[in-house]
Amino acid sequence: MSARMARTSVSALLLVLTLMLPGKTATGQPKQIWLDVQKAQTAFDELRTMCKRDGGKLWGKSICGAVMFVDPTSRVLIANARPGDGSSSTVAGLFVSLLPSNQTISNTSIQWDGIRWSQVIWPLPADAGARRVLLAHESFHRLQAELGLPAAIPDGNAHLDTLKGRLWLQLEWRALARAIKTTGAARKVAIQDALAFRAARHNEFPNAMKEERQLELGEGLAQYTGVKLAATSARELKSLALSELDTGPKRPSFTRSFAYASAPAYGMLLDEAGATWRSIVMSSFDFGDKLRRAFDVPAPSVEPQALDARATEYDGVELRRAEEARESERIVRIAELRRTLVDGPVLRLPLIRPNLQFDPRTLVPLGPKQTVYPKVQLIDAWGTLDVKGAVLVDWESGVATVTAPSSRTEPLSTPDWSLALDQAWTVEPDQRQGDLRLRKR
Repeated sequence: MSARMARTSVSALLLVLTLMLPGKTATGQPKQIWLDVQKAQTAFDELRTMCKRDGGKLWGKSICGAVMFVDPTSRVLIANARPGDGSSSTVAGLFVSLLPSNQTISNTSIQWDGIRWSQVIWPLPADAGARRVLLAHESFHRLQAELGLPAAIPDGNAHLDTLKGRLWLQLEWRALARAIKTTGAARKVAIQDALAFRAARHNEFPNAMKEERQLELGEGLAQYTGVKLAATSARELKSLALSELDTGPKRPSFTRSFAYASAPAYGMLLDEAGATWRSIVMSSFDFGDKLRRAFDVPAPSVEPQALDARATEYDGVELRRAEEARESERIVRIAELRRTLVDGPVLRLPLIRPNLQFDPRTLVPLGPKQTVYPKVQLIDAWGTLDVKGAVLVDWESGVATVTAPSSRTEPLSTPDWSLALDQAWTVEPDQRQGDLRLRKR
């Protein structure tokens, strides 16, 4: 049987693999893990095809490299390269191993055993287009630092959870969608509208331009890369960019997710204008200014009457009503989060070298540097915190906060969280009555 036939016959099955790796079942038997090798191989082939089609033209070098798909429950991974710790098994030309407990599981880039990996959570999207976008997005992150491009900042953009911030952002998205769908004079009008809504938001919130730029470059460029390389035709490229703009408003929070919608649209329009921009991306790069120059449209006006008139072209009145209703609900929710995570009693955990596994669509800002992360795993020097409810992360003070447990008996837990504490750390009373904090022994 040829090697190709052998691979096909093996990967056509949903394999049960008895892994000769650390960890056993409750009965002492080796762990058995279900892995769909065929789906994994298909995904690796799709990524390889995208890289071959691109030929390194997009960023001057191929984004392809070491990629792992990780099951978040078992921590089993299947990869296209051999992990350097030597613990992997080989299945149908792929490598199977266990991700150590000190590594977070997320769609991201990680350094492990001397290798820079793109990490993707298993299972992968069933939709082929969405799957290709995700694979290329995370592969870009592996290359991001090497390209000298900035990474995303973990805080900021609290204004995008307010009524006005959300309103102007969604109007910007609607205008960008119209620009993608049109040509000629109509496209230039839509671009001018998008830039006016963008300018109104930046004018309303003094730090908005800086904070948004950090995420547009840190995550937006990755999503642009995903959309650009996933598309097999100009028609599909337009469809994928429009899909991102359609999905954006449906996310419960925009603070860490807005760039997934904005950047592919700006990048596609810049590419269609023939603009040279990827080679000059740096920390001061601004998508809005570059698009304005590429299409030679006037500087946007933020005169309120003119903005309101243009907003009516994009169902602005109806959008405002919806956002006012959401704002009322947000105020109630913020008050409850403050009651439980700020007013106390609470347990405070220092942020030393934090790794977080979280959903960027669900974050709730409490302040400029304070963010609530629902359903998150936080790994740090003191151990692992698994949160089912919410944790408040204050990036400025370097402290994470959860509701205090009723007892200091280990293992520490509440219905909302559990803490696996390293033996070098302990819990002690904090200054405020009822509060606790972690301390190194």
